[in-house]
Amino acid sequence: MKTISKKGKVFCFVLLIGTVCIPVLNAGVISVPPVSARADEQEGFTWYADMTQFYVDGFEYNPSPDIYIPVNLPNGVSINKFVAILTDETADPRYPIDVELVRVNMATGNMDYLGGVDSAKGNALDRKALATTNISHRIVDNTRFAYAVYITEWYPTIDRKFHGAKIYY
Repeated sequence: MKTISKKGKVFCFVLLIGTVCIPVLNAGVISVPPVSARADEQEGFTWYADMTQFYVDGFEYNPSPDIYIPVNLPNGVSINKFVAILTDETADPRYPIDVELVRVNMATGNMDYLGGVDSAKGNALDRKALATTNISHRIVDNTRFAYAVYITEWYPTIDRKFHGAKIYY
């Protein structure tokens, strides 16, 4: 077997039966739009989602309801970076928006936090991309786990918004 070329995301090999080209899966990005976000149904709050933003408002308890966005990652890839785009006009580090990449073991229901960002650490005053490369459990295993973006707003307000996320692999 011999590599004869690397064209973008394809490796080609010369075999006895001819040349075979296969795609390389470990290079890409998944965009996660806010329109996919859904909050647990609880009384006392409203939530809004479209292609540009997601927010919870009017909720009187701390924290907000759980907000999940399912993510379909290719099996076997290695996650390299997680980015969330946030606005936090309150600039109050005590009550950030936390955005985490998580996985759930489908057999046990246990959830692992793979990596995340929050507005308190990044000063997300006006639509800012916050990133981390500190990712645990990097290799995607769709045979045992389901993946999602998990958002928590501490004291939700219209002044804190999630604008989307990107997962680089």
